[in-house]
Amino acid sequence: PAAPAPAALQLDGAVTMDSASFQAQWGALREATTWAPVPFTNPPAAQAVVDALAASLVRCMAFGTVGGSHKFYFYAKENATGRVFLAEVVMDLGQGRATGTVKCADRNALMLFAEHLRGLVAAAVA
Repeated sequence: PAAPAPAALQLDGAVTMDSASFQAQWGALREATTWAPVPFTNPPAAQAVVDALAASLVRCMAFGTVGGSHKFYFYAKENATGRVFLAEVVMDLGQGRATGTVKCADRNALMLFAEHLRGLVAAAVA
């Protein structure tokens, strides 16, 4: 039989984080994963990506355009467990692809959130 679908993430809509906390946790977290590039042909404005992810309770710490790429730093917190997820998403405007690095202290939750985030980014650049 097929494995059951993973439980949906219930993210905390009231989560906040300051940049010092984000940077400290990013440096301290050892569990990380990357996902396969998400292709795009017409890149959206950076703010449109931020807004799309915010609608799904993934908050943006910072973003900007550097050397032909939009770079984003996102965070989210799981309601039930309090687990924090951190992510860097890079949209290479010349190559037409978005890549991501995700960190979390819990490996299983990390993989679930990474898949969720990749889906959100794919929808935002579609």
